[in-house]
Amino acid sequence: MRFGSINWSLFSLAVLVMALFAVGCDTGSAPSLYDPDAVGDPDPSITSVDPAAAALAGVDVVTIAGSNFSAEASRNLVYFGDARGEVLEATATQLRVRAPNTPAPSLSIRVSVIGAENFSNAVTYSLKPAVERVSDIASFEELFSIASTPTGDILSSLFSDGLSVGIVRITPEGDR
Repeated sequence: MRFGSINWSLFSLAVLVMALFAVGCDTGSAPSLYDPDAVGDPDPSITSVDPAAAALAGVDVVTIAGSNFSAEASRNLVYFGDARGEVLEATATQLRVRAPNTPAPSLSIRVSVIGAENFSNAVTYSLKPAVERVSDIASFEELFSIASTPTGDILSSLFSDGLSVGIVRITPEGDR
């Protein structure tokens, strides 16, 4: 039936559908994920790191001594700054971790244990690059048979465009 410009049957149907959405979806309050009686694991703590001051990034294995670590390696997360190290072995008091390949002169080592609420204390540490450029080597040059002297100079057989140029001496400053 139509009265004016309103189709009352469509209007009634629309009101009925909205009423069903408003009251038909209420299933009561959802249970909370928060458990006020839950007790987490104790927070981890770092007492020492070996090697003590620095390690080679991406190469060295760092031993972290402390307390409240998980004996299950996968439950320990060790961060060197923002990068995660690979936990190789774990006990409740010691972690052996391969340092990530993110060299930095100063960063913080922190340990998180799944189940504990907080991170450990932070220990300042240095990750040194495992490889450094010693000189500007052109794309057509190749160094072979590298050796070093007690003064830090590098001696190498140099090839240029596939031909031997001879032995070159490169100083720590990069001069040939």
